[in-house]
Amino acid sequence: MIEVAAILLLAWAAVLFIGTLFGVAGGAAAIVWANLALAAFIALGLIMLLGGAWFAYYIRQETMQITHFILIGLGVAGTLLVNMPAQ
Repeated sequence: MIEVAAILLLAWAAVLFIGTLFGVAGGAAAIVWANLALAAFIALGLIMLLGGAWFAYYIRQETMQITHFILIGLGVAGTLLVNMPAQ
């Protein structure tokens, strides 16, 4: 369920950023929705990390754990990038 919520939020944030590019939508609203979308994406990565610790990591699937950490890192990097002040 959180996967669907994350993808819908990410898609809506992308639509708002494209609207900002063409002057249809406001940049502040796009940033707010992008922050919400990236928070859902990071939460999804944390849920997968916790689920993997319970179900999968102990059967020698360490690459899954690395992938989950990378997803969390990408979400944090995206959040930092979206919130950088404009010059």
